[in-house]
Amino acid sequence: SNSGCALIDRATGNVLWSASVTNAHSIELLPKNRVVVASSLSGDQLILFDLSTANKPLFKTPLRSAHGVVWDETRRVVWTLGFDELRCYELQDWATAVPQLKLQSTWRLPDPDGHDLRAVPGTSELLVTTEHNVFLFDRDSHDFRPYKLLQDEGEIKSVDVHPVSGWVVVGRWTERVQLLNPAGELV
Repeated sequence: SNSGCALIDRATGNVLWSASVTNAHSIELLPKNRVVVASSLSGDQLILFDLSTANKPLFKTPLRSAHGVVWDETRRVVWTLGFDELRCYELQDWATAVPQLKLQSTWRLPDPDGHDLRAVPGTSELLVTTEHNVFLFDRDSHDFRPYKLLQDEGEIKSVDVHPVSGWVVVGRWTERVQLLNPAGELV
């Protein structure tokens, strides 16, 4: 959103937690009742919160045009996407009242303007959207390669893969949502 983020109980609609965050673009639940928020343009940082204390950041670290965050339970790391880089952070001092995200590695994006970051279910890959393309990043080999279903297609806002059906959901800068594998569209 433009000024905040929230965790909402879908069944009741009740707000469980909220915080004021400039251009909150992505939010991800982390172990020990914590969340990390990507604060994009004019925020340019990752912000760590505890769900028991609304609006009180525990930790901040700069990331130009922070857009994507993904918790990787298997590797116990947080993957983040900024304007021109993908980063991997370790959880540091996690059992304390002053937890941090410690930068482990950084990779330059093959194309600038990183926008969306999603894990591909059942694989070691992350989907990365940029201004001009969609890439797969292998979390084991640390290699980028074009995502063949959407290769060389720009202006894609988001991509996700359904964990059971395998449907690929593509959000563009329009009011329509494209479905692939099998093809379809939501209006």
